[in-house]
Amino acid sequence: MTIFKTMTFREKEPQGSPPSEDFKKAFFARLEQADISTIRVLAAKVAPDVRRIAREAGLNGQDSEEMLNDAILATLLAIRKGTFQFMGFHPAAYTLGVAKKLAANRARSKKPQTELLENVAAPSDFDPEIYLKNKERAYIVKELLSRLGEDCREVLLLKYFEHKKDREVVSEKLTPYATVASLKSKREQCLKKLAKTAREAGIKAAF
Repeated sequence: MTIFKTMTFREKEPQGSPPSEDFKKAFFARLEQADISTIRVLAAKVAPDVRRIAREAGLNGQDSEEMLNDAILATLLAIRKGTFQFMGFHPAAYTLGVAKKLAANRARSKKPQTELLENVAAPSDFDPEIYLKNKERAYIVKELLSRLGEDCREVLLLKYFEHKKDREVVSEKLTPYATVASLKSKREQCLKKLAKTAREAGIKAAF
């Protein structure tokens, strides 16, 4: 189950006609402020298309849910870093672009690998965990992780360094979290804590 539940946006999106530029600009501004209700509305808006993209890429339901969360996170990070700025488009268009990149990456990762991971070209800015995978920032990330509590450090290492799937982590009891939902919820909290730690350390560009 996705961590982003449906909630009504304070300014209801018009039905039956394209939203106005003013609406889209206000929506973007709320995402820039990390307004949780707006994030949830964005997730609900793109969820059907993300699931379709996942199916067309031959991915399963679990992959679809993880892609949705990662695509939303990537959108928020891009807004925060300034790599995604308002240009008159609904933020959902950017999020779906992220989802398509993620689907391609996931589908490719499920095929037999003929070369080492470090020899594969890094994806573009659409990668939601680029700040964790960028080799030039590896030493920074390790330093930031060392400042987190043991639980957060373990949860993030399993996901982004050991590349463990959530269901594997739960089934193998690698953390105290007994369900995929609780594991995802904890990871979301840890990512926020990591971003906060980075900002306090003055590392704004990477987050």
